[in-house]
Amino acid sequence: MSLTDAKIRETLRPHAGRFGSPIARLCNTGEITEQTHSALRDRAIELELDGRDNDADQLRDAAEYVLDVGCRPPVEGWTTRH
Repeated sequence: MSLTDAKIRETLRPHAGRFGSPIARLCNTGEITEQTHSALRDRAIELELDGRDNDADQLRDAAEYVLDVGCRPPVEGWTTRH
């Protein structure tokens, strides 16, 4: 499945949490660090344990996106990319 940048932001927004977390950095700036994949995976597990399987699946898709893209610095114009 190929996710657009806009879909990634939409998926992550409810789970971004505190400013500066790996998920928040990806959501707000497009930055991907070594911690981003594990943060997404861990949050997906929490959601699954809470019975929110659809949300968990969406975060797993975002985690796959992160693996495909790899680490990168903040992306210029991230919030307006489609």
